[in-house]
Amino acid sequence: MIPILWIIQCLLTPTASYKVGVLLEESDRDQSDAVERVIDYTLARLGDDVQLEADVKYHSHTYLSVQEAVCSFIEGGSIAVISASSSSNADVEENILREINIPLLVTEATNPLLHVNSSWSVFLVPPDTYQSEAIFNLLKEYRWYEFSIIASGDDYGINGVLNLQNLASKDHHFIVKLVHYFDPSDSDYTFDKELDSIKDDLMKVVVLNCHALHAKRIFSEASKRGYLEDSFIWITTDATTTKQDLLKDDGKYHPYYVGILGVQPNYREESSQFLEMQNDYLETAERSMPSDLTVSTVALSRALRLIHDSITESIYPEPDDLSCSTEGTKWDDGKELRDRINENLNGGTPVLYSDLSRPTYDIMDFEDINHGFKKVGTWQAGEGLKDLAGNKVEWVDRSDIKFIGGKYVAPTGIADDLSGYHLKIGTVNSPIFNFLKHGCSYSFANVSSPHCWDGWFVEVIERLSRDLNFTYEHVVPPDDKWGGYTDGEWDGLVRLLVDEVIDLSPGLSISSPRAEFIGFTTAFYEDEATFTYRRMSSSSSSNEYFFLEPFDNKIWIFILSLTFIIGAMINCLGKLSPYGYYGRPIHAMQSCQCHTCESRRNMKIATKCRLTDTKRHECLVDEAGESNALCELSLYNSTWLTSTGLVQQGSDALPQAASGRFLLFVWWLFIMILSTMYTANLTAHLTLEQSDTGVKKVEDLPGQEKYKWGIMTSTALLDMMAGSDDDEVMVALAEGAEKVESEEDALKRLHEGLFVFMAGSEAELSPFVNTNCSLELVFMNKFHSQWGIATQLKSPYIIAINRRFLVYREEGWLVDLSKKWLSTKKKECSNKSVGSKNKFDIRVLRGLFTILGIGAGLSFIIVVAEILHASYIDSRLSGSSFFGSLKRRLLMKWSDVAEEWFGIGIGYGKGDDVVIAKEQEKAIK
Repeated sequence: MIPILWIIQCLLTPTASYKVGVLLEESDRDQSDAVERVIDYTLARLGDDVQLEADVKYHSHTYLSVQEAVCSFIEGGSIAVISASSSSNADVEENILREINIPLLVTEATNPLLHVNSSWSVFLVPPDTYQSEAIFNLLKEYRWYEFSIIASGDDYGINGVLNLQNLASKDHHFIVKLVHYFDPSDSDYTFDKELDSIKDDLMKVVVLNCHALHAKRIFSEASKRGYLEDSFIWITTDATTTKQDLLKDDGKYHPYYVGILGVQPNYREESSQFLEMQNDYLETAERSMPSDLTVSTVALSRALRLIHDSITESIYPEPDDLSCSTEGTKWDDGKELRDRINENLNGGTPVLYSDLSRPTYDIMDFEDINHGFKKVGTWQAGEGLKDLAGNKVEWVDRSDIKFIGGKYVAPTGIADDLSGYHLKIGTVNSPIFNFLKHGCSYSFANVSSPHCWDGWFVEVIERLSRDLNFTYEHVVPPDDKWGGYTDGEWDGLVRLLVDEVIDLSPGLSISSPRAEFIGFTTAFYEDEATFTYRRMSSSSSSNEYFFLEPFDNKIWIFILSLTFIIGAMINCLGKLSPYGYYGRPIHAMQSCQCHTCESRRNMKIATKCRLTDTKRHECLVDEAGESNALCELSLYNSTWLTSTGLVQQGSDALPQAASGRFLLFVWWLFIMILSTMYTANLTAHLTLEQSDTGVKKVEDLPGQEKYKWGIMTSTALLDMMAGSDDDEVMVALAEGAEKVESEEDALKRLHEGLFVFMAGSEAELSPFVNTNCSLELVFMNKFHSQWGIATQLKSPYIIAINRRFLVYREEGWLVDLSKKWLSTKKKECSNKSVGSKNKFDIRVLRGLFTILGIGAGLSFIIVVAEILHASYIDSRLSGSSFFGSLKRRLLMKWSDVAEEWFGIGIGYGKGDDVVIAKEQEKAIK
């Protein structure tokens, strides 16, 4: 009985039927079949007590088209509108529907301002504020600290990246290089400006925030220019990833999409409606296809369910006689229905998306052309990035994410080379730094050729060109100046950089005035401001020890030390040589077999005296007739001999052996040259003014009238001195300085005398000072300068060059290069000519001391030859072997050195006595 009554009740109860407007953009028409199938599937599974009818309309991007579509829903009796429009169009839709109390469910619009300011719409998606955080976390995880943004110039594009820019500005690691907005309504727009900036600004990381159809055109043009190749990173937003089918051409994805990253709102895969659709849709829906289930279509299905569930709880009368053209017409039950939908969305029923207060986004990777974007991780507000397993990992170490170019290793995001770039290098002809090679001049067209230039700064550019793979040409400013600020205008190289005529200019001093108008790399050399002047003539020297001025103090110490050393060496050679005053008598007394010599040797052993202590030793040896022969060249006499040589005098006792005579000859030659240099330099010191010019420091210049001073025009030093508001002396120096137009002009004035020339660094004056020994160099102890490569303001080349400079500094190449161009030039003045007032130091006399050392070494080689020769004579006279005679002489000499030189063990040892006795017997026989 009860079932019959229930059936009768159902038949008598009328079924409520309502219209629901579904508003899509014209660009979504390609997905109309999928939308239709999902709508049919969803409506078929709603309860029978309330039936919904979906009225689907498409609109263009014009506000009029949007208005017409919305008004047709109102006039057609729709109780709610589901909008898959962009943020700007959704705003228009809300303004119309709010006035008539028709609920608006938004499934696509993510403009943060729309979410904040809306008082009527029901949002099924989180705002782009969170999407920006997800992208920012991805950039930070991979350390892609420099990126650019290309976005559509509508509310979605502009407001969708505001938070991303804000997050980057708060983190000092990040630099947003450029932000480009394009007109989305221009179907013929070519994106040339945006894509040209990728090359011009060395962009490697690009965040693309626009509709999928615009992204498709941008990717197509970027591919033609090579910007979708290895080392580039593109990150797209949900407007592209959720509608990836729009990227297809003829139903296929292009291969250049592979490796593009993206983000999209995460729909909860554990929600009941998604699981139901996932498991049931393909089996039960008519003409269903796997590609039908996208974020957009699932969101549409969820919106229909929300409306149905909200109406089922309380049956509402259909709105009648509503019109956009009639003011004051409202649906009385519309606000209640909207509030009920909001309640159901925020907890009344399982929601499609994750908690909208802590939204989650999927990190997508376009893995291959068959499947398109694939989920590789998630980001949730307050939690950060996680992998597919829900673990926090170092994303930079992951090997399961494919990047553009097919690689699984994350690119650096930094321009490591400038391949394909041709740069213009600003150059000023200047000694050491940049100078024209032989055969090149300003009058020739080839002055722009890199082969025409050489110098310190030229080598820096050549190395950068090789390492960064760019080509270049030189550009000389019309005024041939570095760059100064005069009458409110810059000139020289700075002017060319400001006017974007040149790209780089190496060697410009880094200063705060210049940095306001041009950019700089890090410094590759640091120096200090200096000045130079010419020392003038004077009649005499006021130094009371003027006679010591020709030589450096160390040279005087060396000379006195060598006097004793050479004397000792002459004495030593006389004793070692078998042909000297000492060597011949000693050998005779050691080897003679006569009764007198044997008695003398026995007495020597008994009294422990030395042979040199005996007054007479003449027997069998003619040379023994000289009673004082052994003491002819004692250490005392030898030292006296070398000492008298210093004043070009001699001594009665001279070496007899060839070795001693050769050493004495070298010593006398050394003294002769040294004396000549001493005489010449002493004369110079007596006729040239000492270094007391009255200009010890630049601060003394304004208070004197003897010297004038000058500074090169259009230089950083002049600007810094003129801008020293807290230092009146520096300002006075800048105002009173004579303007010097060129290095030749400066050198001319210096040679004329009574002129002080100031420069920003020692290196700038080194070509003058190191080749003109009359010029004195003095440090100013102010204005430390740094040399970098000047660029246009905010130039993209700065970071690439700075990275190379870091490598060069670690290699030591920059230091070696500075030594090459500075120390090499200094050698030109190291060979100071005779007559210079500068003291001779070890650098000047190194060659002379070397000759003396070589002579001393040769003298000892000669004494060895003398011993060998004497041994050979002994072997001929005695009939013994050469080596036996050599051994006999060496044993005797050893005994002589020990006993006669040092008094050690006077008398022969037993072993020695036996050997010597045998040798003596052979000699007698």
